[in-house]
Amino acid sequence: MKRTLNIPSIFTFIMIILISLSCTKEKKIEKITLAEGMQPICAPVYVADQMGFFNELGLDVQLIPFSKGKLCLDAVLGGKADLGTVAETPLMHIGFQKQPVSILATIHTSTQNTKCVARKDHGILNPSDIKGHNIGVPIGGNAEYFMDIFLNKYGLTRKNVNIVNLNPPEMVGAIVRGDIDVSFSWEPHITRTVNQLGDKVIVFLGDDLYRETFNLVCLNEWAKSNQSTCEKVLKALIKATTYIQENQNESINIVANHIQMDNEELASIWHYYTFKISLDKFLLDALNKQAKWAIDNGIQEGQIPDYCCLFYTLPLKKVAPKSVTINY
Repeated sequence: MKRTLNIPSIFTFIMIILISLSCTKEKKIEKITLAEGMQPICAPVYVADQMGFFNELGLDVQLIPFSKGKLCLDAVLGGKADLGTVAETPLMHIGFQKQPVSILATIHTSTQNTKCVARKDHGILNPSDIKGHNIGVPIGGNAEYFMDIFLNKYGLTRKNVNIVNLNPPEMVGAIVRGDIDVSFSWEPHITRTVNQLGDKVIVFLGDDLYRETFNLVCLNEWAKSNQSTCEKVLKALIKATTYIQENQNESINIVANHIQMDNEELASIWHYYTFKISLDKFLLDALNKQAKWAIDNGIQEGQIPDYCCLFYTLPLKKVAPKSVTINY
């Protein structure tokens, strides 16, 4: 029996293959850069990167490490990164400068990450003993704000101490050598200081004084031109926070490897952190409160800025509307 070729069927099959290849070819991978602060509080970013959550959404995210969030913000402002992670205090300062920055989400909050560590063998057993000593602090960030409200609680001001402007990694060596007696910093630098000095130091917390935030930011123009990209980044970070909640040990391992911290050390402080992707009124209140502090202390001049202008809520509202509780 002679077999008859079904020309239409063959043609249809070929067309399906060609269309499929064409669609695959047209699928673009978006390359973006993200400045991160090399701290445990960036865990959602590290987990999203390591677990491939960015890649799943067609994103090729290059992480650029910096020693503090203020430098991440500077990288965004200078066009060296598309996105950055930063605490609220540098954002408070740029409000006075009217910089075109958008806050896309808060990725972390904590009342125990930023702390004060002091040399007991230099005569500091209580917070009031800090008077007359050398204090290391990174000026312009949230540790500076924490330092002022901490000193104020114990009846001290900047006039009672000698302040040395240092980056957090520098402070570890400075306090170990004895160049400074006190440091106001955050993890993992606090733990690294304690590990090197042991019972020679004492750590003071500020649970009742300060709740820090770490936030994802970008330039206004970039956010508006890349809203779908912003949505994808937020989706990946939300998936990462779920993973963190369900896989604590694996998450600790990912973060410890990235920031070069011992797993057991990180596990011992993991309870400090709350990882959640959100935009709420607390951040707005914190910006206003810190702006008043900056004006009262002569750090900034003028009126408290309208910080509502910094919030770009559309991407997170699209992805997770219940996570946005700030209204303006």
